[in-house]
Amino acid sequence: MNSKPTQEEIADYFLIDGVIRLFHDEKQSPWAQIKDEGTLKTISCSSGNFQLFCRKAIYDKWNFNPTREVLKNVVDFLKSTAVFGPFEHKLHNRIAWSDDKIVYDLVNKEWTHVEITESSWEIPVHKGDILFKRYGHNKPQVTPLNGDELDVKKILNYVNITDEDQKILFLVWVVSCFIADIPHPLAYVYGPQGSAKSTISRVAKELID
Repeated sequence: MNSKPTQEEIADYFLIDGVIRLFHDEKQSPWAQIKDEGTLKTISCSSGNFQLFCRKAIYDKWNFNPTREVLKNVVDFLKSTAVFGPFEHKLHNRIAWSDDKIVYDLVNKEWTHVEITESSWEIPVHKGDILFKRYGHNKPQVTPLNGDELDVKKILNYVNITDEDQKILFLVWVVSCFIADIPHPLAYVYGPQGSAKSTISRVAKELID
């Protein structure tokens, strides 16, 4: 059995051995990149999941379950290191720009994202410097498939819009929701009772987020 580590040894393990990568966002909030089952994930240092990750990492390394006080001291040190450290990254919610590409987070457990250009899209093997944060309302999206049969107009098969101009307006609005850092209009769905207004809203929500 391994010996009981000191708080300094635990902190050095996280920082020097590369277990986590600490940084702060544009609001000076502490964050970390962690590797979980071979996947890089972005997690808030103020979250309960971060504490659980640290506890598990300590146990895996030393076969030692730290007390609440020890764990709190270590986490507080890591948070302060993140806030006052040199590394700052802007965190994005679901969508971001990267040069001439739109980057879309699928919010799946593999932390996959899609890079979209004017003429094509791909799922890159190596992730760039775009980092995403996730909220409870973010739901996983399906992994897209290549194929000539893909057509944005097929969305209209699932909504009750009869006016041709309104169809174009709806499609343009849906596409605009995938573009980051622009003003986004609010969609106001109107019609008589029973015209499937709620269905349109649900379809749009499932497509976008």
